[in-house]
Formats: sequence, C-alpha cells, structure tokens
Amino acid sequence: MHHRTPLVLALLLLLPTSATAVRAASERDTALVTIAEANAHCLIQSGMMPAEKARSLANGFLDAEQVSAKQRKAVRDDPGFSALMDRYISDQGGCKSLLRELK
Repeated sequence: MHHRTPLVLALLLLLPTSATAVRAASERDTALVTIAEANAHCLIQSGMMPAEKARSLANGFLDAEQVSAKQRKAVRDDPGFSALMDRYISDQGGCKSLLRELK
C-alpha cells in the first residue's frame, strides 16, 4: 500500500461532518484506516491474499502512517465504519477496480 495522499483527501470529502467516526478519531486517521481496511477486505474477499497476511499489510501501512492501535480501534469500532468502508469501496469502482489500483 503506497502513500495515497490524493485518495485520503478524496475520502475526507466523503465524510459527513457529523460522522461519529470523525468524532472518535481525526479525519486523517479515519481516512487512512478506511483505506487500509478496504484494501485488506478486498484482498481477502478476492482470495488474492489470506486474511492474516492482508491484515498484516494493512497494519504495516497504518504503522508507517503513524496511526496508533488506539486510533485504529476507535475508527473500526464506530457503528458507521462498515458503511463508510463500503462506500469507499463502491466509490473506487468496487473491489476489482480497487485491487487493480493496488498493483
């Protein structure tokens, strides 16, 4: 997962200002966790990578971006996170398109 500043900025535009995930963590952290989790989800769902390896890759990306475990948990535990991740995947053209961009 390469540095994705344009994608982070695009995802920030999707976040409603009242989103509880935004209150739980910074918008930057929410965007980064969403991107990492979406990538892992698509890698796992497609069968391209085992779950453990995909999660490790996502965590490595978040470590490199200095998103703490506490911040990740706050974002992932938010009730609106799943819908946010699904919307991000959809906005990228679905998992197939998202995975093409990862290569």
